[in-house]
Amino acid sequence: MALGTRGRGGLALAVLATVLSGAAVNAVAQDQPPPDAHGPSKKPRGGAHASAGDPTEFDRRAAEVWLALGDVKLASEYAEVVLHKSFGFQDQTVSTALHSTNEGYKQARAHLSAAPDEARKRVAAEITRSGTAVDRYIVLVTKSIASAQSKNGWAGEPNDQFSQALAVVPEMNWSEEAWRVLRQSATFAAALPMAERVALDLTKDPARFDFGAGVLHSEPQKLFLVRKDSVADGLGLESGDRVVSADGKTLESVWELQQVLAASAGKKMTIEVERKGKKKSRAVKVPERLPAPGAAGRR
Repeated sequence: MALGTRGRGGLALAVLATVLSGAAVNAVAQDQPPPDAHGPSKKPRGGAHASAGDPTEFDRRAAEVWLALGDVKLASEYAEVVLHKSFGFQDQTVSTALHSTNEGYKQARAHLSAAPDEARKRVAAEITRSGTAVDRYIVLVTKSIASAQSKNGWAGEPNDQFSQALAVVPEMNWSEEAWRVLRQSATFAAALPMAERVALDLTKDPARFDFGAGVLHSEPQKLFLVRKDSVADGLGLESGDRVVSADGKTLESVWELQQVLAASAGKKMTIEVERKGKKKSRAVKVPERLPAPGAAGRR
């Protein structure tokens, strides 16, 4: 998958240091949402062996791991978008996003309690295997960025390494067998934010539609990635925007904005966001027909 020639960059060592040093803040472990309809219920966190043998505790922890994996996969999508741009390998936000979300995934896995039965032991094994794939992906992306900077372009070795990294992405997914176990757990579903429950078809929402924006679960108000030609893109929203209000109603999450939009199809409204530290209001018309959702979830 050729990315084309890039300009000369000088951040190879800085990118490697950022990704491998472990200095980024772990948002997953330190910034849990409050208990409400938009986030999982917050409970005291124990050690890796808290409530050993308790299926309820295991499933709740597995939900945290699932959310952290979703953030890693969103960061990998962001990396692919940025690295397709001219001089994309100079953008240090790629390494920061990959490293911080991977650290969150590691921390969530470390808090997974002991599996109480054979089915959950297989889930735990899948989580471990997925983590190994994530680590391998990040190492390959890091090497490809460093090589591209050294060679002043993506031809040859940098492109080969990046192609290898992309081939690893499907290996991050949990197996269908593991997924079936968790889908049957009411505790797993209850520990997920409402938006994720709906995305995974664990809760039905007839107003659900494809908004076309990725959101890190640790930053529910921020549009981490706005996909091209999506509803979010058409409304003038950009990656990095933090939603503030819609027609004067304060928004606590991107999910709340989606609910407002679904209820306002075909109507005009004003959306306020915070962009690069400044609040901006935009008058928009919500599409009369909102697109059906794509594949459920972020497995």
